[in-house]
Amino acid sequence: MKATIIGAENGGKQGLFDILTQGKTAKSKGKLLGSTNVPDKRVDKMAVAFQPKKTTYAQLHFISVSLEPVFPFEDLRSSDVFVFVIKAYSQYEGDVVNVIKDYEDVDMLFRLKDIELLERYIDRHKKDPKAKKEVEECTQLIPLIENNQLEATSPIIHSDVVKNLGLHSVVPRIVVFNIDEKSIHHQASFEKQWQESYGSVPYANICISLEEELALLNEEDQKELFQEYSIEKPGLHTLLHAVYEHLDLQTFFTVGEDEVKAWTVKKNITALEAAGKIHTDIKKGFIRAEIVHYEDFEKNHFSMKECKENGCFFLEGKDYILQDGDIMHVRFNI
Repeated sequence: MKATIIGAENGGKQGLFDILTQGKTAKSKGKLLGSTNVPDKRVDKMAVAFQPKKTTYAQLHFISVSLEPVFPFEDLRSSDVFVFVIKAYSQYEGDVVNVIKDYEDVDMLFRLKDIELLERYIDRHKKDPKAKKEVEECTQLIPLIENNQLEATSPIIHSDVVKNLGLHSVVPRIVVFNIDEKSIHHQASFEKQWQESYGSVPYANICISLEEELALLNEEDQKELFQEYSIEKPGLHTLLHAVYEHLDLQTFFTVGEDEVKAWTVKKNITALEAAGKIHTDIKKGFIRAEIVHYEDFEKNHFSMKECKENGCFFLEGKDYILQDGDIMHVRFNI
């Protein structure tokens, strides 16, 4: 999954990107590229149980783009989610903080670009009888985007023309409010306004300056800082959780002596589709999926043998709907 981090200069975008990618980045055509492991205690415990040669966590890939001097519309087309970073505190006396305006300024650019793409498509295809359906869909979309009424549940956003045009308005968003240390345990005044205006867009309050400090400390010192600020977990874990929730993602596992690996997939995926994520040949030769739910695996002392003895080992067909935490081994034949 690929997330693009967007934000004004000096708003915390660069700091968030650096923390997420732990400084392991590459530069390509003006974009910063990086990735982060998704923390998962289940992977940690299975690695202890299997002692594999390799342990692979689920990963999220990040792109950081600058909004200036030219808005990078083309760079955003491959994104699964936009992460808006908005500065939500006054650093100097006289600073004006208006998170709604900061968000809407960027959102307006997205909507204007999408309307331009739709109008261009209509002009090119309005006389083509084969494109009648697509032209009608584009015509329906324009007022929805103009009036900010396009909902994630609208069936039209799954149409082929929307996918082919790469509209920005249909990409899920998550907002990170970059707060100061004083606001960590207090609901900020802007939160109620945000919920009233954009309740469908999830957000996370993260003190990026504190997260940057945490990233430089060893585990013991991190714990002390958590205690000092009464923090249960890093704000970045909150962000990653929000990404999974908002995009309807879940994790399944493949395990063994060679590797314990976490795979990120959409919810409601079938065993056959999940097999294809592992390898196309496994999908082609799919016979059955051996499934053990992680909770059962843990209850049975991380033993596949005990899972089988206690009725917690299931053979499922290609239409089985995978559950979060399923441990899957595919029987296949090519």
